Amino acid sequence: LTLIWSVISYFGLFDFGLGRSLTRELSIAMSKYDLSLQGRLVGTSFLLLFLLGLLGGASMAYLASWFVGHLKGVSDPQEVINAIRALSFAMPAILITTAAKGILESRQEFAMLNILRIPMGLFTFLGPLLTVMYIKPKLDTILITLVVGRIIGCLIHIWYSSRLMPIKKYPISIDRTLIKPLAFS
Repeated sequence: LTLIWSVISYFGLFDFGLGRSLTRELSIAMSKYDLSLQGRLVGTSFLLLFLLGLLGGASMAYLASWFVGHLKGVSDPQEVINAIRALSFAMPAILITTAAKGILESRQEFAMLNILRIPMGLFTFLGPLLTVMYIKPKLDTILITLVVGRIIGCLIHIWYSSRLMPIKKYPISIDRTLIKPLAFS
């Protein structure tokens, strides 16, 4: 479980800097009052992070058996495989959350980010505890709880960030020409 907590914490790194890049590019677009560019940046980054999350999650699910086969001393390999596969479903949500955080950071909503971070951090530890106490003390069940928590956290981040970027004011769209500036800035 400790290893999985670490993995979940570091999944945000697999956004390849797109969350930070979105913050930077949105801040620049805001300084120019370019509402169209802001919507295109958000749409493009959300799509890229969703696709990276799907790719990462699918890779993780596919390689779960191989990875567990190389671990020594695992008492129930199938339970660990199921846990890793459950975790793979969280990858898109974890990466999309970095884009939603990028929107909040570009709007300097640091207090809101901290308010959101506290319950998510608490849930990372209390979710497994409550799962063990009231549902089932199995690793895969605990991971399902954590995945559900991450997906809910992602949806809450999206909701808050969408309040700052209403779709009528900032039409969300995808712009292939923004991939390079987002990926390499």
